[in-house]
Amino acid sequence: MTRNGLTLIELLVVIAIIALLIALLLPVVWSVRKRSYESVCISNLRQIYVAFDSYLQDYNQSPPSNMVRLASYVKEKALLRCPADVYPNGAGTGDTLGQVETSYFYFLPAVSDYLSVLQSVDSHHGILACVLHGKRISETLGPADLTFVGRVLRLSVDGSVQKKYAEMLCFEDADGNFSEMRHPWHLYSDVRPVPEAVLSLDPSLRGATIVPCGY
Repeated sequence: MTRNGLTLIELLVVIAIIALLIALLLPVVWSVRKRSYESVCISNLRQIYVAFDSYLQDYNQSPPSNMVRLASYVKEKALLRCPADVYPNGAGTGDTLGQVETSYFYFLPAVSDYLSVLQSVDSHHGILACVLHGKRISETLGPADLTFVGRVLRLSVDGSVQKKYAEMLCFEDADGNFSEMRHPWHLYSDVRPVPEAVLSLDPSLRGATIVPCGY
């Protein structure tokens, strides 16, 4: 007697094999997708640097004071958005007070109080930073520089794009209470430790002792 179709056990085996293959392939697919996001983001940052350099030439080597001025030199606004950006208005838009939708954090608005220190101790400091390629530590979309930690893509003042690890800054206050924060300095510079002249400008760090994070 000829048997047509699959038995229930055979069907379950096929389903189990398919599920196993999907489980094995998903991490690979996701990894490839993340790498493709990085490639596009790096390309964006390099093209934005062309706009930055054009601005410098037009304004006698004086960098744009805000992202709005820089964005006006970017020919394609799509370059201002990283493909990994899940924020409706752009991960870095809060940094520009909503005046331009972008994924990128621009160094002048964030560190203008200690820009001279940054320029004096790090001639290759960052201009723009994309924090969206790090590890997401919160399900809610809070500020991107706090929601995503670790890996960043940094456009430097010399036009190079670097993949960096921006660690947390851990400290104890005068009462011995432990806290941590993602300090902007870590996004734009590899100089460690953070200069005291920079730490003293942050009220939460005045009188604090910087300590190892322990992880």
